[in-house]
Parts: sequence; C-alpha cells; structure tokens
Amino acid sequence: MREIINLTPHDINVVDDNGNVHTFPRSGTIARVDTHTEYHRGWEVYEGEDVWIPLAHERDGEVIDLPEPKDGVDYIVSARVRNAVPHRKDVFSPGGLVRDDDGKVVGCSCLVGNPWN
Repeated sequence: MREIINLTPHDINVVDDNGNVHTFPRSGTIARVDTHTEYHRGWEVYEGEDVWIPLAHERDGEVIDLPEPKDGVDYIVSARVRNAVPHRKDVFSPGGLVRDDDGKVVGCSCLVGNPWN
C-alpha cells in the first residue's frame, strides 16, 4: 500500500461515482511554487471614477517544500506545483471538481498525475 501525503492547505475530498468520499487531510506542510511578480503597466478604468488597475506577469521560481521522491510515497499538490515538476511521477493534483446542489465545491472526482510515458 502506498502512503499519500497532502501538501496543500486544504483537506482533499475525492468523491467516487457512488458519492462516497475519501478525505486526504492536509499535512501541515504546503508545497508551492515561488513566484516573482513584475508590474509593468496598468489600465485606467472609468466607471464614475478613475481607477488604476496594475498589470503584471509572473515568473515561476523554485518549488518549495516538496520532498524528494521516496519509495511508496505519493504527494497531493496544487496543479501549479505538479506542472512545475513534469519529471515527477509521485505528485498528483485534484481534478474534476465535484459541486453540491448550490454549486459549492465539495471535492474532486480524481487525482491528476504527470504523464507516465
């Protein structure tokens, strides 16, 4: 059996086709991608008053707090972290949002991994 460690700031609920929920509790460690925001211009918006909306772009930096691969262990991370480490086959992110009758997100239908080929 594999150990699955949730490195997101939220408990992750995976909901199967029968409505059964399996919860992966947050571990207390959050893997993230360090980003560098560069502001370069903005928009002036006129809706009764002048508003300056800054425009920027972000550049991804290092992945932080993602442990090295370990036999028998997989990690749940954000899609941004998973995409930043395409060579890692032990990282998964929530996919297929599941919503309740009011439209509130209550979980996901699967965990998405990086391509295995």
